[in-house]
Amino acid sequence: MLRNYFKTAYRNLIRNKLYASINVAGLALGVTCCLIIFLLVRFELSYDNFHESAEDTYRITNRFTRNGVDNYFPYTPFPTAEALRNDYPELERVTQTYYNFGGNVLLPNNETFSVKNVLFADHEFLNVFDFDLIDGDINTCLLGPGKVVLTESFAKTLFGKENALGKSVELNNALTLGVTGIVADPPDNTHFDFTILVSYKSFSNDYYELDADINDWDMVDNGTTYVVLSDSQNPEGFEASLQDFGIKYRGEKFAEYGAFYSQPLSEIHFDERYSQSAHHAITAKSTIAGFAIIGLILLLAACINFINLSTAQSVTRAKEVGIRKVMGAGQGLLVYQFLSEVLIITSTSVVVAIGLAEAFLPMVNELMSLNLSLNLTDPVIYLFLVILIILVSLLAGLYPGFVMARFKPVKVLRSKLMASTGRGISLRKFLVITQFFIAQVLIISTVVVFNQIDFFKSKSMGFDSEYLINFGLGIKDSTDKVLFKQQLKQSPNVRSVSIFSSPPTQNMHLNGPFRLLNRESPEKHRAFFRSVDEDYIDTYNLELAAGIDIDHEISKTEPGVIVNEALLRKYNIDDPSEVISEPINGSWLFERATIVGVMKDFHNRSLQNEITPLILFYNPDYHWRGSISLTGTNVSETLSHIEEVYTRIFPENTFDYQFENDRLAMLYVQEEKTFTAFQIFSAIAVVICCLGLFGLVSFIANQKIKEVGIRKVLGANILHILKLFGQQFASPLIIAFVIAAPLGYYFMNYWLNEFAYRIEIGLMTFALTALISIVVAGVVVSYHSLKSAKSNPVDALRYE
Repeated sequence: MLRNYFKTAYRNLIRNKLYASINVAGLALGVTCCLIIFLLVRFELSYDNFHESAEDTYRITNRFTRNGVDNYFPYTPFPTAEALRNDYPELERVTQTYYNFGGNVLLPNNETFSVKNVLFADHEFLNVFDFDLIDGDINTCLLGPGKVVLTESFAKTLFGKENALGKSVELNNALTLGVTGIVADPPDNTHFDFTILVSYKSFSNDYYELDADINDWDMVDNGTTYVVLSDSQNPEGFEASLQDFGIKYRGEKFAEYGAFYSQPLSEIHFDERYSQSAHHAITAKSTIAGFAIIGLILLLAACINFINLSTAQSVTRAKEVGIRKVMGAGQGLLVYQFLSEVLIITSTSVVVAIGLAEAFLPMVNELMSLNLSLNLTDPVIYLFLVILIILVSLLAGLYPGFVMARFKPVKVLRSKLMASTGRGISLRKFLVITQFFIAQVLIISTVVVFNQIDFFKSKSMGFDSEYLINFGLGIKDSTDKVLFKQQLKQSPNVRSVSIFSSPPTQNMHLNGPFRLLNRESPEKHRAFFRSVDEDYIDTYNLELAAGIDIDHEISKTEPGVIVNEALLRKYNIDDPSEVISEPINGSWLFERATIVGVMKDFHNRSLQNEITPLILFYNPDYHWRGSISLTGTNVSETLSHIEEVYTRIFPENTFDYQFENDRLAMLYVQEEKTFTAFQIFSAIAVVICCLGLFGLVSFIANQKIKEVGIRKVLGANILHILKLFGQQFASPLIIAFVIAAPLGYYFMNYWLNEFAYRIEIGLMTFALTALISIVVAGVVVSYHSLKSAKSNPVDALRYE
């Protein structure tokens, strides 16, 4: 009997190729989206779960409270790991790391390579985290100073096919390291991003080159600490004990403004509290849940398509159902027969969806900077597809199956079905309203995200970024840096050159508390510090509100600093000139300095965040980077000239530069990904909506064949027929928009509230959404309307 069902189902599909093709196309689109989103969600949820001890591994983090606002940092003072080993001997393992953004690697033959993501790690690192060590001893490769483990790809970059083990390299002209291991490149689903692992014992005050002791508990930089709890330890109890641990080493006052926490390894990728200081992309669980919901919604929209088309087609199959009932077929058997048809269509759609997913994945990976792949041998994916086939078959097939199974044979065979389907029409209108609602909410979301990103890109940051390049210097002699500047300034195409610790929106290393020594404040305040030279303000075209620029000759004898207006607001100071010549304490960077200038606020972080206090000071020991402002004339030739000068003065370095505008664009990568996703999903939702609308138009066209014929005989023209069909869809479109507009506004306004600087959702967003909906609906409805309007009324009335 089952064989007969499938044979009959196959024949019905062959007879109705158009409807079958539309059903397959609609379901395939929905399943494709669902499959790609499943791969995306599965990838995001897999972060760091491949480590054997993942469930028991925790990162020690910091919380600092200022002005009632909690700030969370994933970094700990450098002595934390050793103190934990001493105070908690029951811990299974403790490991610590220090993240260095990069620098240069020099080979014995004087060949230089640029390296990014240098991670200092102690001897326990590879025992805590299961990165695949291809060559070397896991227990000794990072034990002691002067050792380095290279990733497989970087080892090939440095030494080609030669065995890298035992080779010698020099890092940043400061550390001579022996290659003691080769590790597989870290997978994409980990919060660690490293190119080389340097033994932690190699990290010292001499390498760090800051005016601070790395063994000082008040010194917090890019160092992280991880622990693996033993079976006897309770995670909640361990975290509670960290409060006493913090007071023990940081003093009683630490409890007033800070605390240590133990963050589960499984939460690191999702915890937005640490997004501002993380070296990897943070993806909120709400974002992942949002993608999953969108995938299910698009799949639901595709199923609605199927229901609309199937019920529209039921009119043409009514006599078949009536005859089967007269011949003894029960309702259950008719439902089973229809479900067999649905199963064939769904299975075909899934096969097509697999092909579409394979075709679209490279584009999705490129647009969203991912590396997803569809492995059909993976049992999880196989199970997902099987569940999807069953779920979609039931969701899309049960209602149309029961509708046709309930047809009364007498009414069907007397051609009275047309008059008895009003309830079905209402349900189908509801389903089309749902489809319009889904499409309109996604269109509103897309427009809002686009406008916010455009706002980010067009809003002035308060400094010049046009024709400005950034580059790294590493640890260099100050004399060479001065010579480099002098030679570049001789070029007529170079407007200005500055050497500093970090560019305007990049705050590395230097941050801490500050105090205006002549003023009282009930709160403790923190600021970003930036060491700059005398050309920094001119290079970035910053504007002074009061005072003078930094002069490095004055700074050497009498430290002078420049502060921003945001710093003054912490002390409720309105007039910038009030603080000129006042003394200021800069934590561990300087005990006392004089404010010589106040600069107008510029965005020292991305536009997602408010402008924070900033202090510019002068100390060439911190000058790791530089910027060059070009005139815009002969840019290619000028860049070649700069590279030639750079290579001559710093022969062991590689001139890696980045245009400031490109660097600023990187601040909004997550928003760009969101916009890309909404673009894709909105386009697919509109296509699916069109297919669903096609189904309802087909149904109404079949219902109104004779009515259209009579109207044409009585003199109705094409415009009247178009109006007749158009009236059927005006109300669903309006109802959907009335629901979608406030909900879309609510959700997107909630999303915008995450940003310190944001757009307001204007009427144009909703006007554009309404226009797109009207145009799409108009095109689809017009196709069937014109087809009916041009039909010969004789064909419709021949049997009356």
